[in-house]
Amino acid sequence: MLYATDGAPVQVAILGPVRLVTDGRPLSVPRAQTRGMLALLALEPGRPLPHHAIIEAMWAGAPPEKARAQVHTALSVIRGLLATAGHADALESTRYGYCLAISPDSVDVGRFDRLTAAAERELDDGRAAQLWQEALALFQGEPLTDAAGAYIATTRAGIGERRLLAIEKLADVELRLGHHARVAADIASLTQLLRVCDAGVQQRHQRSGQEPFGKRSHCCSSL
Repeated sequence: MLYATDGAPVQVAILGPVRLVTDGRPLSVPRAQTRGMLALLALEPGRPLPHHAIIEAMWAGAPPEKARAQVHTALSVIRGLLATAGHADALESTRYGYCLAISPDSVDVGRFDRLTAAAERELDDGRAAQLWQEALALFQGEPLTDAAGAYIATTRAGIGERRLLAIEKLADVELRLGHHARVAADIASLTQLLRVCDAGVQQRHQRSGQEPFGKRSHCCSSL
């Protein structure tokens, strides 16, 4: 099966099962922990994450004795997969940490954020509805559904909240366009998402010191 890549040689999907795609072809990433580390780097595309940040995100203050070795092994697997596809340079190791050298638009959640931002700015309701629909169509299930890591619950909840807002915005536009049947379907999606978000918020409060990845602002020089 070929995946749409919009010209990007390496893409990562996290809005559902975690997937690594090179030149339109999916690569099988073994083990939930490895998929969790791939997603972690993809949530900060082009920005190095140091070892200690990866360990904290994966184990939240309770790392196993061989945590550094597990990180190294998982990232070696990811680099090996990329190398077999001719893209070994997509995973960089610098003095600041490990970096997935791809653009935000090469990650589905990055495209989601770009499309929703464009929808917010769009003055034409018909075009705005199309942008909201394109953004929501990127979801292929529960985000990060087959990945492991302590950061997953809070990050999933944060993405769920952004998805919830997008559904609400789409419903508003559809009402203005007179598409009442579509709004009923949007409300059904909202009800289901509210349950997911409520569960995620409870988990977030339990991990009150952990910030969701993918919506943080930092620069490489500060790592």
